[in-house]
Amino acid sequence: MRNCNILIIAALFMLILVAVGCSKAVEKPAEEFQEVIDTGVLAVESTPSQADVYVNGQLKGKTPLELYNFPVGTYDVVVKRADYLDFKKTVYVRVGATEEVDAGLSPAKTEMVGGETTEEPPEEAPAPAASRINLTSFAMYHDFEKASSSEIRADKSDIFTKKYDDHINIISLTPAKIKIVDALFNAVKNIDCINTDSGVVDFYAGQTLCIITMEGNYFALSGKWDKMPSELEFVQLS
Repeated sequence: MRNCNILIIAALFMLILVAVGCSKAVEKPAEEFQEVIDTGVLAVESTPSQADVYVNGQLKGKTPLELYNFPVGTYDVVVKRADYLDFKKTVYVRVGATEEVDAGLSPAKTEMVGGETTEEPPEEAPAPAASRINLTSFAMYHDFEKASSSEIRADKSDIFTKKYDDHINIISLTPAKIKIVDALFNAVKNIDCINTDSGVVDFYAGQTLCIITMEGNYFALSGKWDKMPSELEFVQLS
């Protein structure tokens, strides 16, 4: 009887070992978590080519350059080449898309007599010639897109003027807008006119007026007179 009990205990022990071994055999190792990163392509070209490309301050290679599987995001791209001015641009790489940068490099120096060099200043576009308005009547309508003035209102008239002894009363005709700005007439830029939202102003000699026409274009207006206002000049801003 004692031997029988021992055999039973031994058999149970063996069954337990087999069950534990089977349970371990079916266990699978935990899969490692892998983060999926959205990417796109950043392509950089330059004229002339073979310029160094820096992305967020890190050198990535020379133009022409294509960076595949580039993480989505905003980057500062700088293109450098000896004897040329640096080209800088902030770009946003989108998922599955190619963001292209075409850097036109400008020479940084120009050779002078005697072998000396000097920086070449950037070329400035010539200021556009101003057009003139003759205030032939006390009250007049003006269309800046057509550079026309009349005592009769046209469909696209932008402002209405009434001239007095020392100033001009100017009324904008909706949706055109006007505003006096603190800038010289020959130096005023689009950015000076961003917040133009006035409807009526009293305009005096030497002042500069921003005008946003019915078509949404920007103009600057000025005038000089000693007594009665007789003429204004205006120019379209670029």
